Amino acid sequence: MHIAQEIGAKDLEYCYHLELSEIFETMGDLKAALAHYKAFHCVKEEVFGEEASKRVRRVTIEREVEKAQREAELVRVRNLELTKANKALEEANHLKTELLGIAAHDLKIRFFDYDFCRHVARSRLTYGRKTGAGSFAYQRPCSSYASHHQ
Repeated sequence: MHIAQEIGAKDLEYCYHLELSEIFETMGDLKAALAHYKAFHCVKEEVFGEEASKRVRRVTIEREVEKAQREAELVRVRNLELTKANKALEEANHLKTELLGIAAHDLKIRFFDYDFCRHVARSRLTYGRKTGAGSFAYQRPCSSYASHHQ
């Protein structure tokens, strides 16, 4: 039993106390039997208490690890969702930029066409007034207009 105590083998120690308790009871030394039985009970409670604590710690750690893994998976899924959303926003932004470019180009063309038509109409009116002609035949825009609006 002294060896079991020295090496910290508490499970062996409580078994020895139980055996000694039974031996002293058989011999009629009830005082020694009771002392060893109490020692048996104390060491046994200590062993099972330590084992229970270890189990509780192990279960607690396992639960914390599982919780961390679940949280990591949630973060991973959220990152994937955010990546997809970011890509969709980038594509939408690119499409918006293209559409705005097309719209700006169309507005420039329309403005030029409007300005050109207005200039042609003025030129025809001016030509008609100068010549007294009743019809407005097409006349090329003046060279100052063409050089200014190219």
